[in-house]
Amino acid sequence: MKNKTETTKAKELKSIFSAAETAFTGFSKTSISKRIQLLTNLQKVIAARQSEIAARIHAAVGKNETEALLTEVLPTLAFIKDYRRNLPKYLKKDKVAIPFAFFGIKAQTELRPAGVALIISPWNFPFYLAMAPLITAVSAGNTAILKPSEASPDIGTLCAELFAKAGFPKNTVQIAYGKGDVANSLIYMKPSRIFFTGSTAVGRLIGKAAGELIIPCLLELGGKSPMLVFADCNPERAANAAVFGAFCNSGQVCVAASRIYVADKIYDDFVANVLEKTLALPKEDLGKIVQPQHTAYLESLIADALQKGAKQLCGRLDGKSFSPVILADTKENMQIMQAETFGPVMAIARFSGKDKDALALANNSDYGLSASVFTKKPTRAARIAASINAGNININDVIQSVGIPELPFGGIKQSGIGRYHGKRGLEFFSDEVSIASSCQLFPSAMTWLPYGSSLKRHLENIIGGLYGSGSKLALIKSSLALFLRNFRE
Repeated sequence: MKNKTETTKAKELKSIFSAAETAFTGFSKTSISKRIQLLTNLQKVIAARQSEIAARIHAAVGKNETEALLTEVLPTLAFIKDYRRNLPKYLKKDKVAIPFAFFGIKAQTELRPAGVALIISPWNFPFYLAMAPLITAVSAGNTAILKPSEASPDIGTLCAELFAKAGFPKNTVQIAYGKGDVANSLIYMKPSRIFFTGSTAVGRLIGKAAGELIIPCLLELGGKSPMLVFADCNPERAANAAVFGAFCNSGQVCVAASRIYVADKIYDDFVANVLEKTLALPKEDLGKIVQPQHTAYLESLIADALQKGAKQLCGRLDGKSFSPVILADTKENMQIMQAETFGPVMAIARFSGKDKDALALANNSDYGLSASVFTKKPTRAARIAASINAGNININDVIQSVGIPELPFGGIKQSGIGRYHGKRGLEFFSDEVSIASSCQLFPSAMTWLPYGSSLKRHLENIIGGLYGSGSKLALIKSSLALFLRNFRE
């Protein structure tokens, strides 16, 4: 198991990067069918070692092993399966329609491997949030360097082991250990792509460096996801969703339901139901707060809320163990309703029950990663979803859309830049190239020099006939005249 204090030295980083560039030369030329076979091998290796993987995740970050299987191993396998099935479709060359002025040209686009990808992964889902971008990068034909969180370096080691066991060529996936300075050094070695999952504050720094170097980057950042509970919802489903959405992975989830707005008509019953379900949660299901120093931040949010009139219904926090905290009667002026929580604290607020009030509250945030809506009325759900400022919206559900392999994932506002999953992920890790091929039978082209005295008149007739109210007969005559220009010597 890797020690959390281990850091890859500068000289080693240069060697790792150079090895990745060399490996890319060969790996980028592998056929799609070969990549699919390697993904098949990887899927088998992970499935065979699922219990070991869950145990290592538990050892690294304290996550319940059942939850590790549910939220990390299973989504990773689904991710692989999607690319195994759809890689030829996702990477196929796309033909492009040609306007008349470019008669005789065939055009298409294709996705080509970009180079060395730098993946900077977090500790809250240390396996899935490393494997998903790694799988996408290599499926596109790139090599990759993973910089795992310094809080979970062993999971980075595990990822490399799995790719090697699956038969991926040497140095296709490598690991660099350490803190932000290691990531920064790798960024300035100019990888082809940067994929970062983590806080908005760190994302800004990475985005700034990537911008200076003109490196495409995808930033998956923080969230403050609203959950809107209308009076016409299924009350049991909404209450169960709130408990899962707030306390899954001890609330250390970027798409956690960390601010819950409940229609006044059902507010008291909802709060009582959620409290009962929370108090009944088995301790072994809850894991731990991975960063002990984060507890002080959570306590400051709670203290601010209580000072401003919120009620703490249950829970306690400390650096090693905790019981989930529920805050009721929270208000928008409280930090708990504005700042990313990233911990086992549920904040519940009332709203009038009206759509416009729910939307105003939901959109009152600098973040825009995820949101959820609970109602039995499909028309209301669609109407609300159409106006929420979030990149990912769940209707009568929470969190789970992030695990759907073909559904693009990413945020808006301060929650990030870019999308991945499915074809969108491959597009990020690829260079899109346009190719136009002209027919060699013609000695010239209708739009080439010399223009001659009549070309302007023919163009005016064509523009007027195609896009305005010009004569159709003049359009036909001028189109024929332009076509004949292809045969000029």
